[in-house]
Amino acid sequence: MDFRSIVVRDASDTVYWIGRTTSVAKGYRYEVTLLPQIRSYLPVDVPNPRIVSGPSERFKGGIISYPCLPGRPINRSDATAPGWEQLASDMAGFLVALHQIPVSTLTDLESRPSLTSRLEFTEARKSTTPVMKTHLTTREFDELDRWWERLLSDHWMQEFRVSVIHQDFWYENLLIDPDSHRLTGVLDWEHSRIGDPAIDLVPADYLGQNFALEG
Repeated sequence: MDFRSIVVRDASDTVYWIGRTTSVAKGYRYEVTLLPQIRSYLPVDVPNPRIVSGPSERFKGGIISYPCLPGRPINRSDATAPGWEQLASDMAGFLVALHQIPVSTLTDLESRPSLTSRLEFTEARKSTTPVMKTHLTTREFDELDRWWERLLSDHWMQEFRVSVIHQDFWYENLLIDPDSHRLTGVLDWEHSRIGDPAIDLVPADYLGQNFALEG
C-alpha cells in the first residue's frame, strides 16, 4: 500500500492499484495514456496498465491493473552494496532516456502544470498562508513572505526545457534484479507530467550524496 493507493497482486501475477480517493483516478488515466507512448524509448520496463474500473461508490479512485514486472523495490542499503555504482548509472541512464523523449510526439495527455510553474507556486502560497500565519511568529512569517517573493521573482525557476518527468522517482518505486542489482523497472507514474526535469533528480539524495553524485 502507498499513501494514495492499495496495491494487490493476485495468483496470476497481475497487479491492481486501487485508488483510495477520487483524485487518484485522474493520475491513473494519465498513466494509461502516457505509458504506451513512451515505453519504447526507455531502457527498462514500465507498467502496461489498463483501466479496470473508473471512480465509483465502491472504488472512489478507480482501479488500474498491469502484469507484474520482474524485480524487487530498491532499499537504502542497495546504495552502499557492492555494485552500487552501476545501479546509480542505471538510474541516471533511465532519466536521460526519459527526459529526451520528444514531447511533440505525445498525444491526448491531460494538461498538468509543472510543480515549479509560477501558477503552482502562487497556489501553494495562497493555500498555506492562513495556516502558517497561525503557527509562526510575526518575524518568522515575514521571513517566509520574503522567501516567497524571492522565489516567485526568480526567473531561473521558470526557464527550463520541458520534458516528460516521472515526478515521483523515489527509490521504492524502482525495481532491481535481486542478483545483479541492475535496474529492471520503474513503477508508480500517476504523478507524471510534462515539466521541469530537475524534479526527478531530487529523490536520489535520499540514497546518499555519493550515490547521487555518481549517477
